[in-house]
Amino acid sequence: MSHPRGITFDPAGSLLVVCVESQEVVALREDASGAFSKYTIINQTNLPAQFTLNHGIAYFQDHLYLSNDTTAYRWPYGAGQLTLATNTPQRVIRNIDGGGNHFTRTLLIRESDGRLFINVGSSGNVDPNSNRAKVRYFDLGASGDSWLPGNPDGFDFQAGAVLADGVRNECGLGLDRHENVWGVENGSDQLIRSDLGGDIHEWNPAEEMNFFGGNRTNPATNVSFGWPYCWLISDTWCRNSTNNMPPALAMQAHSFSAPLDIKFFDGSGCGVAGGFSCSHAWDAFISFHGSWNRDRPNGRKIVRVPIDPVTGKPVGGISGQVFDVWGELDPGNCQDTCFRPVGLAFDRKGHLYVSSDSSNEIWRISLENDASLRSASVLLVRAVALLTLGCSSLIH
Repeated sequence: MSHPRGITFDPAGSLLVVCVESQEVVALREDASGAFSKYTIINQTNLPAQFTLNHGIAYFQDHLYLSNDTTAYRWPYGAGQLTLATNTPQRVIRNIDGGGNHFTRTLLIRESDGRLFINVGSSGNVDPNSNRAKVRYFDLGASGDSWLPGNPDGFDFQAGAVLADGVRNECGLGLDRHENVWGVENGSDQLIRSDLGGDIHEWNPAEEMNFFGGNRTNPATNVSFGWPYCWLISDTWCRNSTNNMPPALAMQAHSFSAPLDIKFFDGSGCGVAGGFSCSHAWDAFISFHGSWNRDRPNGRKIVRVPIDPVTGKPVGGISGQVFDVWGELDPGNCQDTCFRPVGLAFDRKGHLYVSSDSSNEIWRISLENDASLRSASVLLVRAVALLTLGCSSLIH
């Protein structure tokens, strides 16, 4: 793999991967013996002019969706096809705010109604306003094609409805059991506040797990989550939820974690053949890409956030529980080629797949076959590198 980032499964069980350095989309397919083969679906010759893959990928209604910083396209692609029948990309979204520090455009499509959600991060570390920092949505329709008559050149991003405002860089988007949208936010770097002790960047601001809502029966829109004016340690105005919606969960500061994806385990394959525990159905799993500006590196792991089945929110509220699942044992001594997780995807057997961009790997994580461990808070897992250049010393 060449700098793998976004990953997703198609309905045939092929894992589709965006490889940034090689500018490819590849499919990993497992055969009956458990061996994996790699197939190149898209390469540089298939990409439109000036379109550079960087992160976003989704699959919906026999189409593969990909994004760069200014545009999203789709290609006809049947599940399990493993090659393009025709190279006829169609523009889906145009006029996205481009450039700046944050250029990834995560794509999330809700299959029940064909609503496409896409994030745009801030232009810089701290902007004067939240004009860019939003999650917007567009309706493709349940068939995936009902938008075409009115938008032959694709949706104008600037005209899209706003789901969430004031979200600095919501790299990860996911759907819970009620089809509500959640996100994980990367906060500002290098904060210096004289009123709070000077250089506070190693511990502030907290990364956020945000509840956006917006399910089909309650399509909430345009809620402000405060950035760049508000964060957890803030003033009275910001603590008023009518002005600033607080996160559902505050996680380790940006210099610790840098969350890049969030996926909710739907329980498929739970409790058998290495699948995650049924007691963890609809818990959230988050990839912590890890620090870059900390004296001693941290993060570089997968964590689990238990979700209360009654409230639908993290157990323990804003300061709730976060459990390590798997990652680097000693990230402080880890070189650049060690595990740094990005994309997450569960297969139908209850296994968790993870891309690691720095180490050029795809990993499969499964629960050890020991019933006594299946309800444990700290999971005993095993991980297998499907395609790897080498990485070791991982926590269990």
